[in-house]
Amino acid sequence: MMRTCSLSNALIPTLAALLAAGCVAPTGTHTPKTETPPMSAAPPLIPREILFGNPDKAALRISPDGRHIAFLAPVNGVLNVWVAPTNAPEAATPVTQDTGRGIRRYFWAYTNNHLLYLQDQGGDENW
Repeated sequence: MMRTCSLSNALIPTLAALLAAGCVAPTGTHTPKTETPPMSAAPPLIPREILFGNPDKAALRISPDGRHIAFLAPVNGVLNVWVAPTNAPEAATPVTQDTGRGIRRYFWAYTNNHLLYLQDQGGDENW
């Protein structure tokens, strides 16, 4: 079934007047557009290291029992997995020693004593 909406004949002239009033600017109110002055110097580029470098810390995960946290952070410029007690995150120590492409994904095992991680060998994307 198709429904239609009809306006009463008395409403049509009012609606037309409102639409026309919004579409036409009153005379004498138009201001000419001024050109923007050229920039004296281009803004500095964002360094590539900021855009594509390693984060300070990433991928925080809490162990299943809640007693430890793990996260990714660089060791000599390469992302590795770090572990710390939940109540002393400043005591974190790296538990992996990757020196190549870095570790991007890891998971806590249900045992709370083990971490599983995926590692790419030589850029072949074969995890």
